Parts: sequence; C-alpha cells; structure tokens
Amino acid sequence: TTKGDFSAANGSFSGNLDVAGNSDVKGDGHIGKNLTVDGTSDLKGDVTMESSATIAKDLTIGGNAETKGNSIVDGTSDLKGDVTMEGNASVAKDFTVAGNTNLKDTKIDGTLETTGNATFMTTITSTATASMLTATRSATLPTVRLLRAASMP
Repeated sequence: TTKGDFSAANGSFSGNLDVAGNSDVKGDGHIGKNLTVDGTSDLKGDVTMESSATIAKDLTIGGNAETKGNSIVDGTSDLKGDVTMEGNASVAKDFTVAGNTNLKDTKIDGTLETTGNATFMTTITSTATASMLTATRSATLPTVRLLRAASMP
C-alpha cells in the first residue's frame, strides 16, 4: 500500500487496477479485451474500427456520411432534402409521389390509368397487337398513329 504520489518508469499489474480519481494517459493505450464505459465518451480524433459496430439507440451524425458498401434499412426512412441517385432504382411495392414528376424516356410495362387529365404534347403511337384507345368521356387527339389494325368504339 502506497500513500501519496507514486512515480515509476514501468509497471506491471497481475491483478485488478482500481483508480478512484481521474486518470490521464499521455501515450498510446491498448486494451486486450472488452471495454465498458459507463459515462459519456468524448473522442476528439478520428475513430477507426476493424470489426462490426452495434448501436442500441439513436445515432446522430453532425456532418456528412458516406457508405462504401450496401445499406439495409429495416424501418421507415424520412429523407428531408433532395435525393440524387447515380444508378438504377427499384421499388418492390407501390410508389406514391405527392408532387410533380418529370420522367424522361419512360416505359410502362402494364396498364396506364389516370384519374385526372392527361395531356400528350406529341404523337401517340401504338405498336401492340390489339391496339385500343378508350376514352370514357371525351378526347381530343391531334394525331394518333396505330401501326396495327384497331377498332375505335
């Protein structure tokens, strides 16, 4: 048992080390097993992890974030700013857009149904085997070109 200040060039402990006051480590440190921190941790330099990380509660990132691999989100995602994608996008279920949509070179592999007005600013061309254009109320068509036999009701 030592009381007062203690100073040594090197030290080795084979049992437990209990520090009741503050501690300050000036050099590099290495922990060969698990580390549990009960209070808040303030890491002022870069952090590098060579294994997985599990976060049990919320995560807030104050700057930019970059993911170099794939991402899987198991809940709802709210994206509050603009979204830019450089690759293809696939949607496995319904897709709802609340605002205006601008689509270039769009192919619809199924039925197109509109609940509001539809305006076509160019020629409508159909190459289907059973081409049919149905208007349930009224239609004004400046140019319609059907490339196969069709019946107009």
